[in-house]
Amino acid sequence: MIVSTAGGESGFGRSPRAWPYILAGTVGAATLGFELVAARVANLLVGVSLYGWTGVIGATLAGLALGFAIGARQRSNTAAADARLVGTWAITAAIAAVGATLLLTAPPVALTLERVPRIARLPLPLVFLAFIPALLLGLAVPSLARRAIDTQHRLGQRAGGLGAALAAGNLVGAFTTGVWLIPAVGTRGSSLVWAGALVLASGRPWPLVPLVVLGAVALATPHACLRESAYQCIAIRMETGDRGRAVHVLYLDGLPHTHVVPDDPRHLAHDYLIPVVEVAASLRPVGEPPPTILIIGGGGYSLARYFRSVYPNAPVEVFEIDPVVTEVARGWLGLTDDPLTRIVHGDARQTLRLIPADRRYDLIVLDAFADIVVPMQFVTAEFNALVASHLNPDGRYIALVHDRTDRGRLLPAYVRTMEAAFPAVDVLAAGPGVRWRSPLSRTWAVVGAPAALEEAQLRRALRFTANGPFPTLSEIMPATERARLRALPGPPILTDDHAPVEQLALLLFE
Repeated sequence: MIVSTAGGESGFGRSPRAWPYILAGTVGAATLGFELVAARVANLLVGVSLYGWTGVIGATLAGLALGFAIGARQRSNTAAADARLVGTWAITAAIAAVGATLLLTAPPVALTLERVPRIARLPLPLVFLAFIPALLLGLAVPSLARRAIDTQHRLGQRAGGLGAALAAGNLVGAFTTGVWLIPAVGTRGSSLVWAGALVLASGRPWPLVPLVVLGAVALATPHACLRESAYQCIAIRMETGDRGRAVHVLYLDGLPHTHVVPDDPRHLAHDYLIPVVEVAASLRPVGEPPPTILIIGGGGYSLARYFRSVYPNAPVEVFEIDPVVTEVARGWLGLTDDPLTRIVHGDARQTLRLIPADRRYDLIVLDAFADIVVPMQFVTAEFNALVASHLNPDGRYIALVHDRTDRGRLLPAYVRTMEAAFPAVDVLAAGPGVRWRSPLSRTWAVVGAPAALEEAQLRRALRFTANGPFPTLSEIMPATERARLRALPGPPILTDDHAPVEQLALLLFE
């Protein structure tokens, strides 16, 4: 608590001079804690991207800078006055951050914002969860500095100590929030923890009352996320599909990723999965020896469940980075334990690098997205070479890439990159009547193989549903269109050193 000494100085407990450093550390920790909460909420509202993280960091730094500048002009002549200023700003920041977190993670708000253009949603978490709390905490720092550096004696040592306390708090806030708090108690719980720390460090017990009320509200009101993992916000919504069937929709960071009918593993709601299963059927027709399959990205496990249904003896491996996604799929999306389905949790690139060099697959499918963009580490020439090294001689690699084909830049760069690793590359989409120069974005299947896909062989492939086999719907991009696509602007190929997927996909956010 804050005490007054005979000299009129405010301190912490029996060590008055320790109080500025302790509170500075708490301010530093809370600043980074709120920043990470803001980043997670930004992901929920607009999806994962480099721009979201950049915006949150920039808004936090701008808030701190403005707070420092305004706080330096605050006039106070006594330790008690400085203590009041610090306490006021810290407590206001705490309540503002918790209130903003509760508001922005409320399901009605998230649903309403889905009607707003994606870029227009970003200022909300930037302003209310990054900028304003940082501004308020920045206002407190000059008062802390005045109390820590109240004489010219040992000026450098005291200034350095205050800076060290802030930096140490930043480290504690960053690692505690990112590694433990958000996965354990979510965004709301993380905001409450750092708000409580600020209140306790300020030495004023009365703000605990509104914080307790806000905590009760956080526990009692619905959250936009069913689960919050170390990687993303996971939600399930219920919809009604054809023939009145219940469809479970998996949302990852606010974006619908998979529509699943739990009791029908052959139901593929997304047309971009159709080329995947039809290319697989053209390679290994149903009823013949089954393929060995690796799927990069579990998500709703639609592909894994489909392949295990139509190829009962096929071994299927799935690399999924987030174990909580798998837990949700088991609880809500019809995923069951199966001795022939092997799920490995971890980064797919690192996992693929660590498996035995002689392990080969007939089919490898890349179905991994960070928001609507393939993560950078999966689009490079180096990763394609790694994938190619684990394919059987006649094996095929199918990568799902979302872009426009009229003037998109990500798909052309990716096709050029695939051509550096595979003798033949084709681009497919589900038809009929695919528009190869459409301004509308869609997900394309880019197929790398030892030889070009044969139209006649693909036409003989069958896709299976609960009602039996269906004829092929996939269409192969004509050679003239592929040449036009290849000639569009962008990097010659994508490499580990240069793969600006967010910039190449900018048109998708218009």
